[in-house]
Amino acid sequence: MPSTDRRYTARPAGRIGNAALAASWPDNINKRGKQMTDITSAVQNLYAAFAKGDIPGVLGAFDPDIEWTEATGFPYGGTFIGADAIVENVFMKLGTEWDNWAAVPEQFVTEGDTVVTLGEYSGTCKATGKSFRAPYVHVWKFRDGRVVQFNQHTDTAIVRDAMS
Repeated sequence: MPSTDRRYTARPAGRIGNAALAASWPDNINKRGKQMTDITSAVQNLYAAFAKGDIPGVLGAFDPDIEWTEATGFPYGGTFIGADAIVENVFMKLGTEWDNWAAVPEQFVTEGDTVVTLGEYSGTCKATGKSFRAPYVHVWKFRDGRVVQFNQHTDTAIVRDAMS
């Protein structure tokens, strides 16, 4: 019976046929790794700023034409273009309709210009006094070091239940 154990080893640069590519390969990996670290740190800083109520700090990371999408069925669902629309239709409502609203990230996954966070929302609706906890997934897309797109995924029914 043939062995299913396959072991692969790197070949020296001269054997792959393109020494220039092979010579630049570690630098390309380091640059990409640094970029991934930079945007992951940027998203971590956004959550920290939001938790402190530093909305100007959050908005400062946004591209002027950012496209922000809250999940369909979420109380503030829809797509908003630009920081002013996001503040008016999302951030102000979170600040006025909820006590102790929090979005706590638990995991960060970065690929290319995208950071995906998995975490948990919590808060208490001021109108009903009901509290909730719901998992979320946020997808952050970057261009030239700025957030150009945000997409929210969550169990919207849990949030709506707290509001009714």
